[in-house]
Amino acid sequence: MENENFSETSGTGRKNETREFADIIKENTVKFAEETGELLDQALAGLNREISAVKDRFRSSVLETAHAYRQKNENDWRFSLINDFSAWLYELSDEEYNSFPDGKDNPPDGESEIPDYMTLLRHFIVLRHEVRNQSEITLETGKNFTAEMQSARDALAHQENRLAQLVLDLKSEIPRARREGEEKIIHELLNIYDDISSLAEESAFLESVKPGWFSRKNNNLERIIQNQNNTLNKIRDALEKLKIAPVCRIGDRFDPARMRAAGTTFNPDFNNEAVIKIFRQGYIKEGNILRLAEVEINKKE
Repeated sequence: MENENFSETSGTGRKNETREFADIIKENTVKFAEETGELLDQALAGLNREISAVKDRFRSSVLETAHAYRQKNENDWRFSLINDFSAWLYELSDEEYNSFPDGKDNPPDGESEIPDYMTLLRHFIVLRHEVRNQSEITLETGKNFTAEMQSARDALAHQENRLAQLVLDLKSEIPRARREGEEKIIHELLNIYDDISSLAEESAFLESVKPGWFSRKNNNLERIIQNQNNTLNKIRDALEKLKIAPVCRIGDRFDPARMRAAGTTFNPDFNNEAVIKIFRQGYIKEGNILRLAEVEINKKE
């Protein structure tokens, strides 16, 4: 019995040791794989950097070689011809290229499919001249377009100047139109003032006469005269606000620039050429004569 128990215990211990050993091997294997992967990644990264450096050096070498070749052969007509033809080929679209006859299906009689390089060279030269001619035509067209654009700009500038001048003229016309409208209103106001003044003078004359049959209506006449005087005062205030002043007064010396002599008489109480009667008053506004005064002047015989 003891031997059997010992055997079972020994078997279990060996199994545990085997399992632990397997776990250690597995752990070491995983760790080794991770370290190996990191080393491989680092090696690949270094290799990629080396490849990129080699590519850069190769590209630089190719560019330097091409630049040196271009500088060496830029004055060679062959090199220039090939460049022109190459540029023309790169400008062709697929549709234009496919539209060219290739001549492979039915080659001309007596000609082989081997290219004739002298003929090809002549075609290249003709093509080069055509490209140059086309470039000159394009340049000339560009010059004409530039000239037309400049002409259009000049025409636009001229129209802008005309518009600016019209705006200035309109701005200058507005004050003139306002002034003319003011003058028209002022003249109408002066005419109304003259009419009311005449009525007031007639009313004052009637009030001074006082005939017997009219004396009963004296109160009504006084009210009319009062209303007329009030209206005249309002018009005088309006004229004063507009800076409109009468031209002359009784006793002023005759001024032909402001007055018009409607008659002459002699009165020893007045000086020679003095205004002794005003038929119609004249008015002035800020130095501008709105209306001449019609007066009677004193003339000594």
